Amino acid sequence: MTARLRTFLAAPVALVAALAALPGATSAQQQDERAVVAVLEKLFDAMRTRDTTAMRSVFTAEARLIGQSTRDGATTIQVTPAAQFIASIAAIPPDREIVERIYQPEVSIDGDLASFWAFYTLHVSDQFSHCGVDAAHLFRTPDGWKIVSLADTRRREGCDPPGTR
Repeated sequence: MTARLRTFLAAPVALVAALAALPGATSAQQQDERAVVAVLEKLFDAMRTRDTTAMRSVFTAEARLIGQSTRDGATTIQVTPAAQFIASIAAIPPDREIVERIYQPEVSIDGDLASFWAFYTLHVSDQFSHCGVDAAHLFRTPDGWKIVSLADTRRREGCDPPGTR
């Protein structure tokens, strides 16, 4: 291939790469990453407002929530079906607002599988409760991204959001 032909062929490739790098250009991967984060944000908004319909809409029927529980110095792992979790949130008295905030979410996607990871803080009304990491797996379904598992850690120390430590 001649230098002239290489230059001729390289110009369109460089143009496409430059256009893709523009702030307004959005890849399908970036759209999917935003959609995954939006699913978790929808869950946390629904928890705050006790919207059980919205909570159910973000989970698959088989979804599970996994968390740690420490009692009397012993740590156990609790696995809870999404329906049971939703019922427990709905049972919280209306005067107690559940506010979960996520910070610097990270999303990885391969085909129809997504992984979500983010530091979070949880407040009950104006009172700090705990912090930790939320880790979720989601699958793309005909109805959009759905949570199949959501695990979290819980602690009361080291809870300054990233960027403020």
